[in-house]
Amino acid sequence: MCFADFVQFLGVMKDVAVTLAATTGIYVALAGLNSWKKQKKWEENRHLAKSILLKLYLLRTAIGEVRSPGIYSEEVSNALKEEDKELAGAELENLKVKRVYKSRWEKVNTVQAELHPLLLEAEVIWGNELSNLLQALSAHVAKLALAIRVMLIVEHSPRKKVSQYLIDKNNANLDIIYGDLRPEDDYNDKLEEILAKIDNYLKKYLGRKS
Repeated sequence: MCFADFVQFLGVMKDVAVTLAATTGIYVALAGLNSWKKQKKWEENRHLAKSILLKLYLLRTAIGEVRSPGIYSEEVSNALKEEDKELAGAELENLKVKRVYKSRWEKVNTVQAELHPLLLEAEVIWGNELSNLLQALSAHVAKLALAIRVMLIVEHSPRKKVSQYLIDKNNANLDIIYGDLRPEDDYNDKLEEILAKIDNYLKKYLGRKS
């Protein structure tokens, strides 16, 4: 090989090296971009799953407060208005109970309202599997709401004529309305079962196995 050919050969090899370096650089950049996209997607999914789970636990706490069998003086003080304190006897007692349960249930409504947009986002990203799991939770919460409504009509609306059906219904609902009255709490056990299924679904987005 003469010197001119050798110089030409070196030029070709240089071009090849530059091309390979550029190709390798592009590959590394694309690999890095894909890795970053996967990491970002994982972080977004984790944040959404964590936010949903936190709201569900807050909902569980709010439900527990609704089901508390006792009514505390602070609740009564916050629930009654100044003009209400002029009432006495059964009229005051009935109003007190109604206002306290209304205040307690507002916490449930607040958490549900905050949860709603998160669930819509989850359905857009993950599909409707989580929505299907949450139908059981919605039905369970509605069951408590109905039981409380019946109780307030039967026990704290003396001016209303109450049917025997509602009286019987209220008696059957007492274990739903009140927690901590006995060791076996079927309503709470069912609530924990539903939440456990939702938690099990979300754990794949939280990066944990259990």
